[in-house]
Amino acid sequence: MGLISAITRTISTSLDLDATLKAILVSVQDVVPYDLAEICLWEPDAGVLRTRAQGTDPKYAAYATHSGGVYTLQDGLTGWIARHRRPLLIHDLLEEKHYTPKVDPGEFPIRAHIGVPLMIGNELVGTLELASYTPGAFAPANVATLQTVASQAAVAIQNARLFQETRRRAEEMTALREAAVEVSGNFDQAHILNSIVERATDLLKGQGGVLYKVDTDKQRLNVLVSYRLQPDLIQETLQFGEGVSGQVAQKRRPIIVNDYKHWEGNTQPGADISFNAILGVPVIWQDELMGVSTFFRMRRNASLTTMTSACSPCLPARLPAHCKPLTCTSNSCAAWKRRRPARNGLWILPASLIRTGCWKPLSGAPSLCYMRGAAACIVTSQKRRPRA
Repeated sequence: MGLISAITRTISTSLDLDATLKAILVSVQDVVPYDLAEICLWEPDAGVLRTRAQGTDPKYAAYATHSGGVYTLQDGLTGWIARHRRPLLIHDLLEEKHYTPKVDPGEFPIRAHIGVPLMIGNELVGTLELASYTPGAFAPANVATLQTVASQAAVAIQNARLFQETRRRAEEMTALREAAVEVSGNFDQAHILNSIVERATDLLKGQGGVLYKVDTDKQRLNVLVSYRLQPDLIQETLQFGEGVSGQVAQKRRPIIVNDYKHWEGNTQPGADISFNAILGVPVIWQDELMGVSTFFRMRRNASLTTMTSACSPCLPARLPAHCKPLTCTSNSCAAWKRRRPARNGLWILPASLIRTGCWKPLSGAPSLCYMRGAAACIVTSQKRRPRA
């Protein structure tokens, strides 16, 4: 019981959701050793469980990211636990006929499995699951231990989510106020539209956004503003009903797709797309459809460290002739403060913090921006450092 009390203290010390989830998996390893572990959180609005933390095998984290890490209540062992809201113990999956894991058995030949629901009263929070490559690795006593940990973990997760939601709402209100001030003081339509798309993307923690203008006569959408998106991720023209944006225009209502790869309306079937979630919203004025705003989020929210490692290899030994350095006109640039060095004397900055209003290309040259997957980075010459 002393160890369980220590685990409870450990997982309750942070209100950061990712840190809380990581602490849960690290703590569980001390009492129930495992080869693979996963925490999925329930999203009632979408009706799915989404993988939010993995333990031990780094290959599994990459696998979950590639597959989307999304489970319905009918999917695999995770769906069974959430659907029945009770523990599941399997001594050897090779001999089990009633339960089929969603994970690829060829890549991850798990034999034993144990999982419990994360509950607060009658409310489902998520699932906590462990797996082993050794048959019979888990015993009934481990179920009781895991349930004790899960009851404390569910409370810690819920507290962290509530804190995260409160902080998000505060950030939204601040951003909306700043956007209103900026828009009200500027009469340049292009600047206003770009600013709205940029701020909306950042508010949604997205990796990119696009604003389409409606051509009612031809029943199609034309790109008006694109923000932090690779050219191959957007189509300059979309017909009504085509893709998420086209369906939003056709149905005149918002559409959320949390697993685009497996969405029936996917316009790029079979393609290795770098984003996973898409939100499309109609722009309506006095009952007239004016446009569609669409925002993209990559499979997992990349940290700056992840973004740096993803982007550094794509920096060429010699910069293309059309690429010129950027300079910053702000004295308090958050992006520059979060810079990371890259090779060739360049800096990588987090695109999520970039404000195009304070970053200007030198001598009227185009912005120097590299994209790799959905991880965007802005690079600037070390010799031309921003004035911040």
